[in-house]
Amino acid sequence: MLASSLSLLLAAAAAAADLSAWRWRQDFPVTGGAQTVVALDGPVYDGAKEDLSDLRVFGPGGEEIPYALEADVSRIEDARVPARILNLVRLPDGATRFELDLGEHPAPHSYLFLDISPENRNYRAAVTLEAAHPDGGWAVLKDGINILDFSQDFHLRYSELYYPESDFRRLRVTLREKDGAPMKVDGAWVRRHAHRPGMELMTTFTTAKSSSATSEIRDLDFGYDKTPVHRVAFSVSTPEFKRRVVVSVPGPDGTWRSVGESVIYRYASGRFSGSNLVASFPEVRARRLRVEVFHYDDRPLAVKSITAFGYVRRLCLKDPKPDAYVLRYGNPAAAAPRYDLAALSAYLDKSAAAESKLGERREDSAYRAPSRPWNEEHPWALRAALAAALLGLAAIVLRQWRSIAL
Repeated sequence: MLASSLSLLLAAAAAAADLSAWRWRQDFPVTGGAQTVVALDGPVYDGAKEDLSDLRVFGPGGEEIPYALEADVSRIEDARVPARILNLVRLPDGATRFELDLGEHPAPHSYLFLDISPENRNYRAAVTLEAAHPDGGWAVLKDGINILDFSQDFHLRYSELYYPESDFRRLRVTLREKDGAPMKVDGAWVRRHAHRPGMELMTTFTTAKSSSATSEIRDLDFGYDKTPVHRVAFSVSTPEFKRRVVVSVPGPDGTWRSVGESVIYRYASGRFSGSNLVASFPEVRARRLRVEVFHYDDRPLAVKSITAFGYVRRLCLKDPKPDAYVLRYGNPAAAAPRYDLAALSAYLDKSAAAESKLGERREDSAYRAPSRPWNEEHPWALRAALAAALLGLAAIVLRQWRSIAL
């Protein structure tokens, strides 16, 4: 009995010692259900390790709760499907038509890229995509889409289209140029190309504005270190423009280093109308972001606002009991936990998962700051030891000098 009680006390003491290494905590409620998801926020990114490996969830009884960390980022699934061009002809009305043979039992496909000859410039061509029906005849897969080339002040070419995922063997493409000019097709590629958009969170920030002779600069401060961000969107009142945008973050030495470049524009001409008001770049984890818009010899853009977006990271709990839970983090020595739920999470239906929200960050009462090395805790002792050694050395030298003098 005594040994058993002692073991329990030692286990409790070990658990308390473990908790003392985690500096921060944020409470969150769980209302029940098959799954609960909790989105991470700025304080977590700021106080946790860069890779988030020190996150730990504890239940109402102090027990460690398994979780799956999900990074809901954008991704592209892409695979080429072999295709052969057949029966390339020009129709009586001037349209260009050809067929694509994808072979027996083709893989699913949903994307068509057309390699239009560089000889064709400044065009807008309507595309009709059809599939050979097994029972005969042609069924429309996509209609009313345009491919285009704009080659004046700047060059823009768009010659691809998406269509519903299919496994038809034969496709037929018809191109009708607006002005009736013949379209020269050098090739075509069919792919399974699926873009899975990630879940984004709009990130708040404060702005400091400055300028140079050729650009306007906006320094965004998100308030927390290691905040994820991967794109900025502009609201601009200038009617027509084309501007280079450079996005930078502070380097280790404090200087700004570029993480991406983009072009934002808006045109409304007879040949081309379109706009792009988003600058995307590989995701960075930073507190500060610099957005520089170059106007060179033009007037600066009339930017009404800028919005920043980052991908969401969430914790997923399976079958949690309704109660108050705690997220702890801020332990630089912690290794990533290994839970079965990390592998199982991909197969769970989270469409009806309950969502919870983290409370305010506060320092955990169990936290104990790691002690510094003895010499850092007692710097005076090292100085005293050095002084004593110097005095001893001086005494020896003086004694030797006197013996020589005698």
